[in-house]
Amino acid sequence: MQITRVERNGKAAGYRLENDRGMVVQIGTMGAAIERVELPGADKSRVNVCLNFADPADYAGNGLFAGAAVAPVAGRIAGSRFAIGNKIYPLTPNENGVTCLHGGKVNASFLEWTILQSCVRDGEAKVGLSLVLPEDLEGFPGNRIFSATYKLDQENRLTVDYSAVSDRDTYVDMTNHAYFNFTGNFGASALGQRLYVAAPSYMVSDEQNLPLALAPVDGTPFDYRKARILFDAFETDPQNAQIQKARGLDHAFDVRAAAAAGEVLAELCDPASGRGVRIKSPTGRCMVVYTGGFIDESFTLAGGVTSSEDCAVALECQSFPNAVNMPELEPKILRAGENYRHRIEYEFMF
Repeated sequence: MQITRVERNGKAAGYRLENDRGMVVQIGTMGAAIERVELPGADKSRVNVCLNFADPADYAGNGLFAGAAVAPVAGRIAGSRFAIGNKIYPLTPNENGVTCLHGGKVNASFLEWTILQSCVRDGEAKVGLSLVLPEDLEGFPGNRIFSATYKLDQENRLTVDYSAVSDRDTYVDMTNHAYFNFTGNFGASALGQRLYVAAPSYMVSDEQNLPLALAPVDGTPFDYRKARILFDAFETDPQNAQIQKARGLDHAFDVRAAAAAGEVLAELCDPASGRGVRIKSPTGRCMVVYTGGFIDESFTLAGGVTSSEDCAVALECQSFPNAVNMPELEPKILRAGENYRHRIEYEFMF
């Protein structure tokens, strides 16, 4: 087990965590991002399966939110406003001039986090980071302190612990926005991967990709209770309005029952290589699955590959998007002085 400091321009820019089985996870300070996940092959060479920019500078303000810790709030907030009690908080609209996406224009994904610790202890390589977001940034109340801890163990588990405290009541819902393609070839479509999601229902969305209501997955391209190849699932109903609008999946799946039971919430794998990931979370309420339908050719990825539509899949374990405006979805209001905590466990297979 080892941990190695990554430097850029003479400054610490992150750490590489490596276990004794040859798996490597690289965490960057910009956005507290998971920058690389390298899995060993039979010949001992490593394959990176996490969407990774060739130029580290692209992590600053990247519209893909690639690998980033998303805060203060993951997903879209309708009308860029919410209320706590009788007070309404207007937010900065950063999508379509109407919606607040992932916390607004200035958010945790686009800022430099401070490294608090890095160590190898009790069979784990660990790095911890912190970020302060001030009162009224993008309209959110409270001076907030966010923390992110990433731990890699010998069983190929990456455990991500997010936490936050605030001096005022506020809205917090964090996630990680890593994209995966377990073929290791980001120049090819990721829709040949097989997806499992322990969800009996999914959130139907409107033209602005805002959630409308939960609907059963039975008989739809959204039923992944038995693992399915993504492309094949889409082809069962190619005219499905939800699939067409999102160019695939960009939907929240209800995984509350599986989370409460400690079960696997989602699994994504490449059938040919056997590489993949299983995700658990004791605090997750939904799994947002985004199959990359709106990824364009704006970025050069590691190895000189150009980003493209469907080149990777994001699995975002969080609470429901826009829950703050839909009380039936139990939004996570962080009360002043209390602690917000969210854990995501990634078990990688190779």
